[in-house]
Amino acid sequence: MKTAIRFFMAALLLGLCSLGYSQDVKVNINNQDATTKDDCPYHINGICVTEDIGGVNVDFITENITAYMVLTNYNSFPVNVLWQIEHTSGGIKTGNVVIGATGEKKIPLNGSSSSWNLNGLIVRKLAQ
Repeated sequence: MKTAIRFFMAALLLGLCSLGYSQDVKVNINNQDATTKDDCPYHINGICVTEDIGGVNVDFITENITAYMVLTNYNSFPVNVLWQIEHTSGGIKTGNVVIGATGEKKIPLNGSSSSWNLNGLIVRKLAQ
């Protein structure tokens, strides 16, 4: 009888050990870099160039010794234009302007018109 109890206890212990081993759960967590990839080549004031619809021309002119950047809208609807220009000395100027349908805006600049270069332009349609 003692042998039967010992055999039963050994079987019970072995059973509990195997049950405990089978309950071992392993979780693998993917630890890849969680940073998001930005596919935007450049931004102006946080707006990506992928939102650009085009249709606006930029010219640098001089009138009465004052330099201007002239933005001309060729779209048949009003637009919001975000622009960034750079002076040959390294100064950067950024701004935005609303232009009506087939309208034009002149933005005064310091220095001569030939000393400014367009860095970027984003045109977005205004909601009606």
